[in-house]
Amino acid sequence: MQAQPSPPPLATQPQTRPAPLIAQAAPALVTRTPTAPAPVAVAVPPAPAPVQTRPVPAPTLAAVAPSVQVAPPASKPAIQVTNSISGEVIGFVGNLSIDGMLLIANRTLPDNALFQFSFELPGHAGSASRRIEIGVHEQWSEPAGIPGQFWAGFRIIDIDPQDRVALGAWVNAQEEQIA
Repeated sequence: MQAQPSPPPLATQPQTRPAPLIAQAAPALVTRTPTAPAPVAVAVPPAPAPVQTRPVPAPTLAAVAPSVQVAPPASKPAIQVTNSISGEVIGFVGNLSIDGMLLIANRTLPDNALFQFSFELPGHAGSASRRIEIGVHEQWSEPAGIPGQFWAGFRIIDIDPQDRVALGAWVNAQEEQIA
């Protein structure tokens, strides 16, 4: 049986072009036998360093576009909505029912968030206006057709029983005016 010629030695000089994805193995690791294929070493890029993130609060409308004013719908009385916790005006009521509300907001609102809102419910049929405070759950939101305005749908999840009666009477009075 004749001895097979030994493979040429691997180059140890620096390469002048970028290294391929499959790197050559060190000479000490390379052995060839008639029954085993030549080993191949694979270059694995290092794992990227973990990126640390932190939530960034959404800028207020005044910070982004101080000259833009959010106006209530022209066809309805302006019912201004305030965040009860921060005291910040959030926007205006676009539509109001016993179970929920459409808010025309002056900024984007977090998805699936809970809020405590308050607003002055206008009087009807000789009754005085009433301050209503509600707990709401954001259901959806999207940009409105006017720059600086956003629509958001809320489900009312908490309301004082007396406020619920007053809200129901107000909604019924609005429906009667339309009919």
